[in-house]
Amino acid sequence: MMKSAAEVLTGLTSPDTHQVWLALHEVIRCNDMVWLRELAPHVDSIRQANRGVDLGGSLRPNQAAFDFAMRKLEFVAENGGCLCQLYLEYDLISPAKEAAAGQIIIHSETMEEGVPTFRCECTRCKSSFVVEQFDYHYAWWTWKRFG
Repeated sequence: MMKSAAEVLTGLTSPDTHQVWLALHEVIRCNDMVWLRELAPHVDSIRQANRGVDLGGSLRPNQAAFDFAMRKLEFVAENGGCLCQLYLEYDLISPAKEAAAGQIIIHSETMEEGVPTFRCECTRCKSSFVVEQFDYHYAWWTWKRFG
């Protein structure tokens, strides 16, 4: 069950970096615009609370998750449009998880030159994407608009 926006705000401004990390991922996973709009006005206070904080991360700094979560909240505050536009900005958005959440439809999955490739469509705005999956120590995806 998703935490309330107030609970996530508490996590985002916590001195406990694990709580910050957990809250960041709540923001990253969330597609509920009402919930995101509750958090969006707090970006400056969240940034201030985390100024100079080392969020860790070994292969990939967890700062990337922080930066994307703040970008997502800023996007919502600016009434930037459909959240699928943000797929182009963060490489840890799994098409399978987005499909399971009802955010996209995966129309096809193929192997193109040894790379798993998905053709997807946003369920809200009908934008189409080609998504390539790469793996090293973790999986990541590149999203590109299609058509």
